[in-house]
Order: sequence, then structure tokens, then C-alpha cells
Amino acid sequence: MARVLFARIGWMEYYAGPQEGDQAPIGGGAYNEDNLGHEAFNFDHKHATMRAYFEPPSSLNLRKIDPNAQPNDAYIDNSIIFFFAKRPEGGQVVVGWYNQARLFKDEQENDYAGRQNYGFYCEAEKHNVFLLPASKRNLLVPGGTKGAPGRSNIFYLYDEYGNHRLAQWISDILTFINGYQGNSITEFRSQEITETLAADIEPEVRKGSGQGFLNNQEVKKKVELHAMKKAAEYFASLGYEIEDVSSQKPYDLRCTRNNNEELRVEVKGTQTEGKRIFLTKNEVAHARDDETNVALFILHSISVFDRNGKPVATRGIQEVQNPWSIDEDSLVAMSYTYDLA
Repeated sequence: MARVLFARIGWMEYYAGPQEGDQAPIGGGAYNEDNLGHEAFNFDHKHATMRAYFEPPSSLNLRKIDPNAQPNDAYIDNSIIFFFAKRPEGGQVVVGWYNQARLFKDEQENDYAGRQNYGFYCEAEKHNVFLLPASKRNLLVPGGTKGAPGRSNIFYLYDEYGNHRLAQWISDILTFINGYQGNSITEFRSQEITETLAADIEPEVRKGSGQGFLNNQEVKKKVELHAMKKAAEYFASLGYEIEDVSSQKPYDLRCTRNNNEELRVEVKGTQTEGKRIFLTKNEVAHARDDETNVALFILHSISVFDRNGKPVATRGIQEVQNPWSIDEDSLVAMSYTYDLA
């Protein structure tokens, strides 16, 4: 059985130290109310080995992570630690995780520059570290029920007698990360910056009949969901069974029929004429894969209107490329990111 630990922390976008718009963790305990929570640096990837802090009630009980751990063990390896936090709008969700991690029984001194000497309880190589974008943090962690985290910031999978706590929500989270194909922390900021850049140039893109990334996140979400719905309806009409995999794969829909026929669909929705779309690095790489069948579904000219203060997306003109083959001459590099030491 996997060595798993859940740790509650405060809410941040990047956990890469205080920065404009993301100065400090929100929630996560009384300490964070007047101080900078130490978890503020949990996903700061300036070093090859990343380190993270959380607040256990005392020393970690390693035997509740691995019943075979010995009393004198100072740490255990090959563990998974999930960090979860309460969203500003309510409900607690997984924000990221360290895979193949070393978990220490006691707090360790941190000698990394710029971290204000904050200690740490776990470390992992950064290619094994994953932070979910805020818009993708949908893995719910229940609270206040049997078999779920209570008031403690730490939740163990084993009790003091070595009995495993079986719960469907834990199985769902482990299944999710086993199939997760999103960016590790080494590429997370690159994707975020690309989307921010797209939002910044959205007015100009609209003039040029491009896709656009809407500054109003609620409108943007409604447009995306409307396009996803129309894409699912279209491919279902062709006899496919539809699965939404957008939260964990570099494509949006997995369509299957006749037992072994699979089609992977990239879905794009826009209020513009749809003459230009934005693609992430992973989306391009997936579309270039000759071993998969990929289609592109575009729903453009979507109308959005206000209903009791809430945006509603409707209509749209669909265009389908099936199969979809990337035209290399049509790809335009928009930006680069450069990590400073």
C-alpha cells in the first residue's frame, strides 16, 4: 500500500513566496492570521530538491504512514504527501502533491536562501512535485465526517493499530494522480504565464478574430463549459461514449466506440470568430503524437448574456478537424519564461 499523508495548509496561487496578488496563505491556522505561513514556499522551485512545510500537532507518527516504520527512524522515503486547503469560495481541495518524497519525523532546518529560515518536513525532486492551477483544484477532501480529516492539519491513512482507513475519496484522489498528465512544477509557471499573457492581449486578439482569454474568469468558464457540452453532444451523435478528462489529461474528451476505437478531442470555445486559438505546450505535444487519433472541436462566435447577474453562454458555430494534424507553419511562439537563480 502506498505511503500517503494528507496535510492541510493555507490557500495560495503559487506558494512561491510573497508576491503581488499572492502575498501570504489564506487560512490554514491561527498562525497565518498575523504571520507569513511557512507553507508560502512549498512550491518554490528554485532548487532541484524542493522542500515543504506543514504544521503537525507534534512529531510525525511515521508508523501511521508506514506500519513497518521503526521507532528510531528519522524519516521514510517513497511517500506521497497531498497538500489540501480551503478554497476562498468554500470547500477544501487538493492543491498539489510531492511524489517519491522523503517525510521527516521532526522539523528540519532549511538553509535555502530567501526562505527566511523556515523549516521543512518533506522534500522531493522537483520533477516529482505537482501544483494544480487554481482553476483545476477540484479534488475534494471531505471534512467533519468519519474517515476524513478533522480539526488536525494532518490526516494519516493508518490508525495507531496499523489498520488502514478505507475511504472512497482517498481512492478517487490516488486514481486521479496515477492518470495525471499535467505539468510538474518545472512547467507550471510557464503554463500560467502563457494564459496570463493571453489575457493581457485579449482586446487585440478580439480585433484580429482570435480566440481570446477572457479576463472575467466566470465568463471564461461558462464559455468553456458550453463548448465542452456541444463537443460531447457532437461526438455522442457519432456513436461515441464520452469521458471528460480535461482535469488530468492534455486533451479534453476521450471518445470510444466499437470496444477498441479511441478518439481524443481538444475542445476550444470562444466568443470571437475563431480564426486563432491558443495552445499550451502539452496540447501541442499531444496533437503531434502520431500514435493517437486526435480531433479538434472549435465552437466560436459564442453569445454571452447576463441573467440575474450571472453570465450565460449560448449558441456558437462549430468547426471540427478530424483527424487534427498540427500545421507547423501555423504555430506562432508567444512567449518564453526564464527562471532566475
